[in-house]
Amino acid sequence: MSNNLVFPTNPVVYDKAFQLFISGKNLTQIHKEVCEEFGLNVVKYSTIRGWSISNSWKDRRSGAFLEAHTEIAILEKDQILKEHREHLEAYQKVRQKGDEALDRVTIISASDAIKAVDVGVRGERFVRSSLINLQFAQTLLNVILECVTDQETLNRIQNGIRKVVATYNQEDNQ
Repeated sequence: MSNNLVFPTNPVVYDKAFQLFISGKNLTQIHKEVCEEFGLNVVKYSTIRGWSISNSWKDRRSGAFLEAHTEIAILEKDQILKEHREHLEAYQKVRQKGDEALDRVTIISASDAIKAVDVGVRGERFVRSSLINLQFAQTLLNVILECVTDQETLNRIQNGIRKVVATYNQEDNQ
């Protein structure tokens, strides 16, 4: 990034132009929207272009996109981990109830208690193995986000991952 930042005479207009650029607008669209919002003669196209070059807007946008993708990945991971913890707790309760019932039952209903313990243990194992897979996938995602800075490539990766997840979700629902 350049050490010689160009500061605008009107920081409100500059901030609006930069935010539009970060959101993915091109310079022509930015100029049009800024002029519509603040008045026709508020800023020239060449001024916006100068701001974008002198202040390394493209580099800053790449950084903002990378940061946003990272934050989204973290939020999604946290949500999945929360759900896995809830599932694990539920399976542990099932196993615990089965253990308690097994201690109290007579021979006649012992099979039901054994089934409950089995369901609980299998469920716990499944959730724990899913957590390991989730951590592996999150590590791979972090490597991708650190190495790839091109927004177009990140979008293609994101779409590919969505297709894979959709395929697995369809298989789980069948």
